[in-house]
Amino acid sequence: MRAPRTSHHRAGAALLIVLAALVLTTSVLSTLVSTAHQSHAASNDAIDAALSSDLLRQADAMSVEWLTNSSASVVLPPESPSPRVHVEGFELVLADTPVRLTLTAFDQHGLVSLAGAPSAVRSTLPADIQGVLSSMAIGALPEPFGLDQVPNLVRTDAQRLTYPNPASQSSSGESLAIGELIATHSGTSRATINPNTAPIPLVAAALREASLGGLESIIEARSNGRPVPMGSLVVVGDHDERRSIDFVSSSPCWAIRTDLVIGSHQQSWWTIWEGRGSRWTLAQRLRVSG
Repeated sequence: MRAPRTSHHRAGAALLIVLAALVLTTSVLSTLVSTAHQSHAASNDAIDAALSSDLLRQADAMSVEWLTNSSASVVLPPESPSPRVHVEGFELVLADTPVRLTLTAFDQHGLVSLAGAPSAVRSTLPADIQGVLSSMAIGALPEPFGLDQVPNLVRTDAQRLTYPNPASQSSSGESLAIGELIATHSGTSRATINPNTAPIPLVAAALREASLGGLESIIEARSNGRPVPMGSLVVVGDHDERRSIDFVSSSPCWAIRTDLVIGSHQQSWWTIWEGRGSRWTLAQRLRVSG
């Protein structure tokens, strides 16, 4: 009678040992699999980060090339609601990972300046933006100004974004973003408008403010894709040598939105470029969130 009981004890002990070994083995395998996944994810993240950094440098080089060779000749149709220009866009596959890069430029002299714009020029802005600008203490804002200082100020229109969408995502029905209405940089110390790119209502208000005529010539030239003849801006009414606004045929200051998609991850930057002759320098780079 004792032998079977001893056998049962031994069998039970052996079973417990096997179960313990299985639990230990499963735990070790689980840990190894988890570590492998984390290592793989970390490796992918490192590759994506390196690829993103390299592509951002390439995007900057492409931006400078466009600014140097093409920005001065930009003429937008008179019906353009903002000084938006699609610069570049391409898609490719690197190491089995789809990559898309989009560059969209916005002429800072085709917008209402955040600081220093005359009231007549500001009146062309939507009412919610006018209210924000009129209540802002511009002198209290840290310099250089930037769109990162303006978020959460405009909430009367839930559809209004801070940063404009890239060229590939914009739609005619959406409200213009704050960055597509006001300029945080100008490249000059005075309010300046580029009649080749600015929306026609803004051009008309600027001409009235400067006691200048020639709106019809501007519309005709832009309708035909030709640069606006600056000589067509003739003095009308009382001429004031101290006029508060200037006009330029090409802009020395542009904002370029860079959108980079690597696999399922997207990174976007809002970059301000300022030109001095043929040399363009980076004035500000902001990370676009949301």
